[in-house]
Amino acid sequence: YKISTALEVPLAELVQSVGPIENENYFFIKKGSVPKEKDKKGWMHQLLLNTTYSDAVLKVKKLNIPPGLHQNLKATDQMELIYLEKGSLVFQMKQEALQLDTGDTFYSNGNAIQSIENPSSEAALVFKVHLSRS
Repeated sequence: YKISTALEVPLAELVQSVGPIENENYFFIKKGSVPKEKDKKGWMHQLLLNTTYSDAVLKVKKLNIPPGLHQNLKATDQMELIYLEKGSLVFQMKQEALQLDTGDTFYSNGNAIQSIENPSSEAALVFKVHLSRS
């Protein structure tokens, strides 16, 4: 509130979602302008894009998954594209464990992944794209 008052900018403009305004042809996000936040699983999230196109919601995140983490996941209706920027992860599918290493890309319809594990002693850095019906 103090910042919005000092800048003489409405507070709503300072806290709006990251992403393009409706009917814009492009968007640009300056490095360092998007805050990082830690969730209750211990993952560090950085939301790079959150926008709605017709009947779908598109979210782009950068995740920092702590070493040694093992997390069971719930099935979703979201399509997910995951690019592993650094580290290694193991995705447990119904009857298959899938090992991802630095540079690997993975796609899921959201129903396939049952758990995720970071078996290494270093954090895994993930670039993740979600697409879901609004």
